[in-house]
Amino acid sequence: MEYDLLFEIVEPRDYTIRLYKDRWEEHIISPAHHPEMASYLSEVREVIENPDYIQQSNTSDDTELYYKLGAAKGKYKHLYVVVVVRFPRRDHGYVRTAYLMPSPRKGGDIVWIKPRL
Repeated sequence: MEYDLLFEIVEPRDYTIRLYKDRWEEHIISPAHHPEMASYLSEVREVIENPDYIQQSNTSDDTELYYKLGAAKGKYKHLYVVVVVRFPRRDHGYVRTAYLMPSPRKGGDIVWIKPRL
């Protein structure tokens, strides 16, 4: 089975991450999940390419959360854009979901922080 790919990009640790069209449309922006994310496709990509930091999931060893503050717009501009990525292979992952949060999740080790210049 072949899936339509919305993007394939490389994140700061040189891991390749993909977002599939069906995941975006049927899960992330569906009315039952996160419809507020419908206009945030480019921001989801930006969060993966240039996160503030990456946190290990505290519920799944093969999942990480990418955070970026200030990537949201309008009334959401003070929220984090969070992108959850599953890694079936260590250096290749795919986006499971994306959403907005007022603060990072508790628990889960920080695995990468954006270097200060």
